[in-house]
Amino acid sequence: MKIAIVGATGLVGSVLLSIMEERNFPVSELILAASKKSVGKKILFKGNELSVVDVHGFFIFDIFSFMVKVGLVDTITDTIL
Repeated sequence: MKIAIVGATGLVGSVLLSIMEERNFPVSELILAASKKSVGKKILFKGNELSVVDVHGFFIFDIFSFMVKVGLVDTITDTIL
């Protein structure tokens, strides 16, 4: 499954990643997105180091998980939908 987690560097995003890893959630492609201040940050998932991308830098996925402040949701959904 192709998955994008928006807000991956926040508390809820981090917990979601931990749960996905613990339960060996099937992932074929994982995009970790966050605000510009987190772009380039490295996060380990299943032994792989993934770089955080800008929230506007991804396209079509099977699952989107938004872990962001309420005011940011409208901006993001306008861009990707």
